[in-house]
Amino acid sequence: MLWTFTRGSARVNIEVRRAPESGSYELVVDYPDGREVVERFRNPRRLVNRMLNVQERLARNGWLPMGRGVPSPAPVRSLPARNPAMALTTALLAAQRRWARRLAACFGF
Repeated sequence: MLWTFTRGSARVNIEVRRAPESGSYELVVDYPDGREVVERFRNPRRLVNRMLNVQERLARNGWLPMGRGVPSPAPVRSLPARNPAMALTTALLAAQRRWARRLAACFGF
């Protein structure tokens, strides 16, 4: 599974995959400066929690999730003027719940 976050023209890709040689799971984060961070997990619940933490940290730092079923930059620009931060937080929390459901379904819990 692959998620992409953008901030301006920069992109961060987050990939969750199965490591065929060990049977463990890998969380791979590719940053715009060329760094790639790979974390390995035997426990899928820990993988899901870590992935959600990474996505939450990116969102707090102004990165926007892109793709099907997640908010795009267009709705953020049209947020109500009275409390755009609350509307963005609500949208990101809803997206996080969708990500958690998708991951849980993939790993059977």
